[in-house]
Amino acid sequence: MTEQRAEARGEAEGDGLPPRPASDASDDERARAFAARRAARFGAPTLEHFRRAYAGFGAEWPGDDVIRQRHLVGDAAADPAS
Repeated sequence: MTEQRAEARGEAEGDGLPPRPASDASDDERARAFAARRAARFGAPTLEHFRRAYAGFGAEWPGDDVIRQRHLVGDAAADPAS
């Protein structure tokens, strides 16, 4: 039954997405696995997305390198909306 639900959501094993975290994974490992799976499925935000977000809430831009260290960053050339 669980496999049927996962398949219905497009989350079956072998779905081409990065692996799910192990059951004993830390919170950080789970968060990284979740972010990697979301980015693989829907695309990661680009630096331009992060710039707009920082500007939108009035925060100082920390720099491209810092954003790349903190977050998964997608390729702007692969993003038709940018």
